[in-house]
Amino acid sequence: MEKNKTGKYMKYAIGEIILVMVGIMLALQVNNWNENRKDKIAEKDLLENMLESLKLDSISFNKNLQEAKSIDSLHRQLYSIGVIGIKDINLKNPNRIRRSLDFDPITKKK
Repeated sequence: MEKNKTGKYMKYAIGEIILVMVGIMLALQVNNWNENRKDKIAEKDLLENMLESLKLDSISFNKNLQEAKSIDSLHRQLYSIGVIGIKDINLKNPNRIRRSLDFDPITKKK
């Protein structure tokens, strides 16, 4: 009888070990799935932020480009007055003579 109880106990112990191992493996699988899901959400958020930053940088760049064209136009008018000697030029925005542009992209900050 003692031998029969030992055999049953061993079968029970092995069954418990297998059950615990399956539970641990299942928990690890669920954890991996959850981590991958979190990573995908974080990646999506990062890409959306980058796209928004690039859009804002593009708007800022285009604004600065227009400013640069205005400054260039003023400098060409001043050149026409000073070097070529044309007198009948009406200067637009003469306060831009000493203006400098500052382009500070948002994406660089992030």
